[in-house]
Amino acid sequence: MNISEEKIITLNDGNEYVVVSKVDFEGSDYVYIVDINNSSNFKFARIGEENSQIFVSELEDTDLINILIPLFYDSSKKYLDNLEQ
Repeated sequence: MNISEEKIITLNDGNEYVVVSKVDFEGSDYVYIVDINNSSNFKFARIGEENSQIFVSELEDTDLINILIPLFYDSSKKYLDNLEQ
């Protein structure tokens, strides 16, 4: 799928979000996104594709979010380490 770190996406709420981190977990892609105009507005979401259309579904499962947070951290850390080199 074409959604990667630093990409700006617009959700149905009309806000633009930057993809801070993207991870694959158990065969699904997940993103941590932050509103570019309000950094306190952030979401964890699953990326999917249906009928050749990409969609973003906000996660509500706190158990899954708690599993994903360390993965997002590791992914972001690797990305930042690469930028420093």
